[in-house]
Order: sequence, then C-alpha cells, then structure tokens
Amino acid sequence: MSGRGVAWSNADNPATYAQTAAIADIEVNKKTGKVTVKHVWQSLSAGLAVSIGGIENQIVGGVTQVLSRMLVEQYRYTATQVTSTDFVSYPILRFRDTPQVTPIVIQWSSRPFTAGVGEPVAMAAAAAVANAFFDATGVRMRTAPFTPARVRATLTGGGTGTAGVA
Repeated sequence: MSGRGVAWSNADNPATYAQTAAIADIEVNKKTGKVTVKHVWQSLSAGLAVSIGGIENQIVGGVTQVLSRMLVEQYRYTATQVTSTDFVSYPILRFRDTPQVTPIVIQWSSRPFTAGVGEPVAMAAAAAVANAFFDATGVRMRTAPFTPARVRATLTGGGTGTAGVA
C-alpha cells in the first residue's frame, strides 16, 4: 500500500531559522513490515541563498540522513553498555535504499542573512514520512526506527505505534 505525507517546520524560531516543507511518497508492505520511501520533495527557505548548489546538496544529505535514522538506525545496548560500537554491525540506510530527493531552494532575499540549511530539513522530512505512513495504513507510528518488526507489531497491535520491538 502507498501513502503520501506532507509536513512543514519553522524549527524553533521563525525569525532566525529556516522554513522547510516536505512531501513524501512511501510504500508499506503490510506482510513484511518494510517501509520504502520512494520520493521526497523537500523545500527550504533559509534566507539569502548564495550557493544554490551547496544548499541543494545539504537538503539531499539531510533528508537521506534523517531517513536512515527513521527507518533503520538503532543503538543497541545492554543494561551496562552500548553494544553498537562500529559501522559494520550498526544498521544504516544503504545507497540502494535511498529514495529520490528533489531539493527546492526558495530565495528569501528580504532576509539579510542565511539561516541554517543542514538540520532544518530533518524535521519536515521525518514528519512527512510519518504522515505518509498514516495515509497508507491509517495507523500512527510513534517510535522510530520504523523497522519491519516494529511496523508489523504496530499494525497488528491496534495501532499504538509504540511497540517495543526492534
């Protein structure tokens, strides 16, 4: 099943931080629990945009990083220590699993400075994917990462979205 989600964020302070919006198209396999993000359109208005190409690269990188954290990344630990100690065993989104990202830079020339262009995209992109999941399933996921086991548990457990399954 597929879904589309939309989200907007001005982060903490609209006077000093970037305005961002995202649209995400996803597919959810109810049987396996796998969530696949197909395409994200991410806009960013960060003030006076001097290096449009650099900002576009920041948008694509930021969206890719937040999707990795949202879909697969997860620290593992015992009662006494962190067991995720290397990138060989630590789950991370692979190139083959990254969606198409369309960056949209909106020039805000009345603003005399450039606001943040790295972190702001994370909020809107993550929320758009969560909203797309709701659109596809009618269920809210409230705990990341959206691992297949957690998705299956949430879909079969009444849709609380806080299933403690990794």
